[in-house]
Amino acid sequence: MDSDAPRSWREVKENGVGSLRVAVFVWCLRIFGRRVSRMVVLLVFVFAYPFLTTPRKISADFLARVSAQTHKKYSTFGHLLSFAYALLDKVAGWIGKIRLKDLEIKTPDDWQAIGRSLSAGKGVFLISSHLGNVELLRAAFLSLPPESRVEATVIMSLAMTANFNKVLYGINPMAGTHIVSIDTMSPGVAMQIEERIKNGELIAMAGDRAAIGIGNNTAIPFMGEPAMFPDGAFRLASALECPVYALFILESAEKRGRIDLYVFPLKVAEGTSTRAAAKVRQQEFVALLERLTLENPYQWFNFFDLWQRPESS
Repeated sequence: MDSDAPRSWREVKENGVGSLRVAVFVWCLRIFGRRVSRMVVLLVFVFAYPFLTTPRKISADFLARVSAQTHKKYSTFGHLLSFAYALLDKVAGWIGKIRLKDLEIKTPDDWQAIGRSLSAGKGVFLISSHLGNVELLRAAFLSLPPESRVEATVIMSLAMTANFNKVLYGINPMAGTHIVSIDTMSPGVAMQIEERIKNGELIAMAGDRAAIGIGNNTAIPFMGEPAMFPDGAFRLASALECPVYALFILESAEKRGRIDLYVFPLKVAEGTSTRAAAKVRQQEFVALLERLTLENPYQWFNFFDLWQRPESS
């Protein structure tokens, strides 16, 4: 990207999804369901698209990278529309319109292995990304009846999407629970996370956002060039000595509207040091992320310039 390109879409997301727009989403979803609501989003988006100058530029830069790898053509319209649909689905998840039973499990053996670990009281660490819509899994877990609910905690930055988070909390107060803010990470918080793993809970953290509060950024080849990925999630997961999986939730390429869930074990040899285990897992995760991104480029919602190097002093 050029030097004038925005480094992040945080402002776009915050300004683009206000409480009034979300209220319209909620009304449509509750009255007409997800399919008709997507049609409404499409109509609104057609009128809004010409005015999305900055998002179109960021999307075009990213899709150019994808095209260089796949030798296919892509449109910013399709990419940004997919983002709008993902926001709609996020709302749908928190009002109970997308439940755990609605997710198509594409890696059933590994998903069942996670279930066995949790049933045995052994915690599991999930490393997610901003490819797809992993928020749907948290919403689905918290929508389960208390007697069958999975205790799942997400480590995330609350500051980056503060306004949208407030809107979600208004829709469903549960959206504001089971969250550990990485903005205030401390040894005490890390001990709480360790205790939750020991109690057999599920912990999730993104592995593709610039390091905040924990860990450092590491240059790893991604779509033809070195990109900066945070190692915090991998270091924390490896230090906890629990099963670690990569998690992806994507809209199906085979059937429009279907949501597919993938989990992949990030295993290391027994006796591997924490630092070495983190490095192996991070490299495997990035390789998975690259493959799935090239297969589903319109579902890439990171929108942060991973390839931009920190300015030298």
